[in-house]
Amino acid sequence: MSLYMRNKACPCPRCKARGLLGAAVLITIGVLFLLDNLDVVSFHMTAPVILIVIGVVLYLGRTAPIDGHIPPYYPVGPVAPPPAQAAPPQQHDSQVNP
Repeated sequence: MSLYMRNKACPCPRCKARGLLGAAVLITIGVLFLLDNLDVVSFHMTAPVILIVIGVVLYLGRTAPIDGHIPPYYPVGPVAPPPAQAAPPQQHDSQVNP
């Protein structure tokens, strides 16, 4: 089994599920506020639903198949040396030695 590394350009289900958590939480909060405004259920009674949604989305994202996964590309080869730093300015003595 190879090490899984996320890739933004990968079409596999696990990489696609990466950005779903924020959207799922926002939709859940919106639905809970709607139910509170319609006097169906009070918001403070349904607040644990947010934690359940977060857990479900994380679980589904981590157990999604990686069929067709494309690992991120990291160039292989010699590493360029760091750029040379400028030499510190030399200090000249104004006195002349005999």
